[in-house]
Amino acid sequence: MIHLDFTELAYDTPGKLEGSLFDFVKTSTRQNNIELQNSQLETMFAELTEKMLKKAGDRVVIWGDEYDKPITDNLNNKEALPATKKEHYTTFPK
Repeated sequence: MIHLDFTELAYDTPGKLEGSLFDFVKTSTRQNNIELQNSQLETMFAELTEKMLKKAGDRVVIWGDEYDKPITDNLNNKEALPATKKEHYTTFPK
Protein backbone atom coordinates (compact mmCIF):
# COMPACT_ATOMS: atom_id res chain seq x y z
CA MET A 1 0.00 0.00 0.00
CA ILE A 2 1.11 3.52 -0.79
CA HIS A 3 -0.35 6.03 1.67
CA LEU A 4 0.10 9.57 0.41
CA ASP A 5 -1.18 11.94 3.09
CA PHE A 6 -1.22 15.47 1.72
CA THR A 7 -1.51 16.93 5.24
CA GLU A 8 2.08 15.81 5.79
CA LEU A 9 3.41 17.61 2.71
CA ALA A 10 4.61 21.19 2.37
CA TYR A 11 2.48 22.84 -0.30
CA ASP A 12 2.46 26.60 0.25
CA THR A 13 4.68 27.21 -2.80
CA PRO A 14 5.02 25.31 -6.08
CA GLY A 15 8.59 24.27 -5.25
CA LYS A 16 7.67 22.97 -1.81
CA LEU A 17 4.84 20.79 -3.14
CA GLU A 18 7.01 19.31 -5.85
CA GLY A 19 9.88 18.78 -3.41
CA SER A 20 7.58 17.12 -0.88
CA LEU A 21 6.15 14.77 -3.51
CA PHE A 22 9.66 13.92 -4.72
CA ASP A 23 10.77 13.16 -1.14
CA PHE A 24 7.67 11.04 -0.59
CA VAL A 25 8.42 8.90 -3.65
CA LYS A 26 12.10 8.50 -2.68
CA THR A 27 11.12 7.48 0.88
CA SER A 28 8.59 4.98 -0.49
CA THR A 29 11.24 3.42 -2.73
CA ARG A 30 13.61 2.98 0.21
CA GLN A 31 10.88 1.49 2.41
CA ASN A 32 10.00 -1.03 -0.29
CA ASN A 33 13.56 -1.82 -1.43
CA ILE A 34 12.90 -0.54 -4.93
CA GLU A 35 15.31 1.23 -7.25
CA LEU A 36 13.92 3.69 -9.76
CA GLN A 37 15.41 4.40 -13.17
CA ASN A 38 13.41 7.61 -13.67
CA SER A 39 14.39 10.86 -12.03
CA GLN A 40 11.44 13.04 -13.06
CA LEU A 41 8.61 13.25 -10.54
CA GLU A 42 6.01 12.76 -13.27
CA THR A 43 7.37 9.29 -14.08
CA MET A 44 8.82 8.23 -10.72
CA PHE A 45 5.46 7.55 -9.07
CA ALA A 46 4.25 5.45 -12.01
CA GLU A 47 7.48 3.44 -11.93
CA LEU A 48 7.16 2.98 -8.16
CA THR A 49 3.62 1.61 -8.46
CA GLU A 50 4.56 -0.69 -11.34
CA LYS A 51 7.50 -2.15 -9.41
CA MET A 52 5.43 -2.54 -6.24
CA LEU A 53 2.83 -4.40 -8.29
CA LYS A 54 5.49 -6.79 -9.59
CA LYS A 55 6.68 -7.41 -6.02
CA ALA A 56 3.16 -7.89 -4.64
CA GLY A 57 2.04 -10.03 -7.56
CA ASP A 58 -1.58 -8.98 -7.31
CA ARG A 59 -2.58 -5.42 -6.43
CA VAL A 60 -1.19 -2.18 -5.09
CA VAL A 61 -3.43 0.10 -3.06
CA ILE A 62 -2.82 3.82 -3.46
CA TRP A 63 -4.42 5.83 -0.68
CA GLY A 64 -4.46 9.56 -1.42
CA ASP A 65 -5.51 11.07 1.90
CA GLU A 66 -6.63 14.72 1.95
CA TYR A 67 -5.59 15.08 -1.71
CA ASP A 68 -7.56 18.32 -2.04
CA LYS A 69 -5.90 20.04 0.94
CA PRO A 70 -3.29 21.95 -1.10
CA ILE A 71 -6.10 23.39 -3.23
CA THR A 72 -8.60 24.24 -0.50
CA ASP A 73 -5.98 25.74 1.81
CA ASN A 74 -4.67 28.02 -0.93
CA LEU A 75 -7.74 29.21 -2.80
CA ASN A 76 -6.88 32.84 -2.00
CA ASN A 77 -3.11 32.49 -2.35
CA LYS A 78 -2.25 33.30 -5.97
CA GLU A 79 1.41 32.34 -5.48
CA ALA A 80 0.68 28.91 -4.04
CA LEU A 81 -2.25 27.85 -6.20
CA PRO A 82 -0.10 27.06 -9.26
CA ALA A 83 1.60 24.46 -7.04
CA THR A 84 -1.52 22.36 -7.36
CA LYS A 85 -0.67 21.48 -10.95
CA LYS A 86 -2.74 19.10 -12.99
CA GLU A 87 0.07 16.53 -13.20
CA HIS A 88 -0.06 16.07 -9.42
CA TYR A 89 -3.71 15.00 -9.70
CA THR A 90 -3.78 12.65 -12.65
CA THR A 91 -5.44 9.29 -13.07
CA PHE A 92 -3.25 6.29 -12.38
CA PRO A 93 -2.87 3.66 -15.08
CA LYS A 94 -4.56 0.29 -14.59
